[in-house]
Amino acid sequence: MRGNVIAVVVFVLLGLLQSPASAQDLIQKTQSLFDGETLHGWDADPRFWSVEEGAITGRTTAEKPTRGNTFCIWRGGETSDFELTFDFRIEGHNSGVQFRSFPLPDGADRWRLGGYQADFDAANQWSGTLYGEKFRSVLAKRGERTVITGATMSKSKKKPKLVATRTITAIAQADQLADGIRAYPAWNRYRIVANGNKFELYINGKLMSQCTDNDEENRRS
Repeated sequence: MRGNVIAVVVFVLLGLLQSPASAQDLIQKTQSLFDGETLHGWDADPRFWSVEEGAITGRTTAEKPTRGNTFCIWRGGETSDFELTFDFRIEGHNSGVQFRSFPLPDGADRWRLGGYQADFDAANQWSGTLYGEKFRSVLAKRGERTVITGATMSKSKKKPKLVATRTITAIAQADQLADGIRAYPAWNRYRIVANGNKFELYINGKLMSQCTDNDEENRRS
């Protein structure tokens, strides 16, 4: 979480997608990840994360900044394939919801992770983008359908990093998709679909980005 205010009101995990399921099976597999009152089942730095007005809320200020990203982590189990639905709003800077995550190997604190990240930001430049946090950088921008075939080291002399090799086709114009994302203080509905090595991000019912990760060496399952 990076920014001034980010609030997420409800997380609902829609269950496994590995085999065809009846409507009743899907209902039985649906799990709410947030009780609406406490951070029970979650692990976060209490200096930044709390529950306010029924929403998981992260807040940074000039007087209380973070040294880097700090996540509120669900510790209630491990997922396979899933659909995750949540509502969000954000005031200032940028944030996101990460999945299929991993701890960083550089001795960072327990609230810093790498993995696939469904981005959203107050300026609405990155909302709907699938980003690889400490994990091959941009994977699919808003409006893109990508296939990742591998990864190469960037040419940066100061801080080289692994970046995804992608083939890209268009889903829609990014600016047109952005028009459907409401500014603070309005809420937006985000839906993440993770099915094997294929990922789709939706905001307010519209497909924002789609990624097929064929990079067997680096992808997460």
